[in-house]
Amino acid sequence: MSGLKFVVFILVLMDQLFKVWAYNATAQADFNIVPGVFRISYIENTGAAFNLFAGSRWPLVIVTAVLLLGVAYFLFSNKVKDEWAQSGLCMILAGGTSNLIDRIIRGHVVDYLDFTQLINFPVFNFADVCVVVGAIMLVYYVVFVEPKKHKAAGENTEA
Repeated sequence: MSGLKFVVFILVLMDQLFKVWAYNATAQADFNIVPGVFRISYIENTGAAFNLFAGSRWPLVIVTAVLLLGVAYFLFSNKVKDEWAQSGLCMILAGGTSNLIDRIIRGHVVDYLDFTQLINFPVFNFADVCVVVGAIMLVYYVVFVEPKKHKAAGENTEA
């Protein structure tokens, strides 16, 4: 259990440090990593994903906090035993927590990963990546892993 908490802590810390670095790296101008493809930018997002609900700081704080409490409950209450599902929940909890810290302390979420020179897609951050990868892991678990476990358990009880 403490290992899961440590993973969440490290992922939150990484995102917060990336945000400080992005702010400093872009003080004068955006920082090109791969010209024409990827750069570090500094964007203050007052909304949620794709800047939905822009300017709704406190409702977003409340909704996010409630959702994160639910994720934390499932993760730390031993209700989820599968490591794949636990990893997904860790990533969602870490990403959501880091963005929640931004929203509470700064009044906005700091976004910095910018592929807009290549594709028309919003600037995002490492915390967003954690949430999306965690959600994909949970979907994979629910669609592919859990049904196999139920099927195997059913075959064992029939024998």
